[in-house]
Amino acid sequence: MVARLVEADVRDQWHRRGLGRLITEQHPELTLAAAEAGDADLARATTAHDRRLLDTIGKASAKALSRLSTRAAWAEAGLRTSRA
Repeated sequence: MVARLVEADVRDQWHRRGLGRLITEQHPELTLAAAEAGDADLARATTAHDRRLLDTIGKASAKALSRLSTRAAWAEAGLRTSRA
């Protein structure tokens, strides 16, 4: 519970400083890199965090990132199916 409060506070600080979108843009890129490296755990964790960040930023910004987020989600999903 404390970790989530700290995470929310840090996320709010990023957004107040105008870094929220930049950081949010990097998460799908990190997911893709983890997927390309075959690291399913890292890809999964980064995708989950990306979803929380996308819920935080404005709708227009989230929509602008939707193609990249979708590519990252498919890459992460591909890792899950290849392990099954």
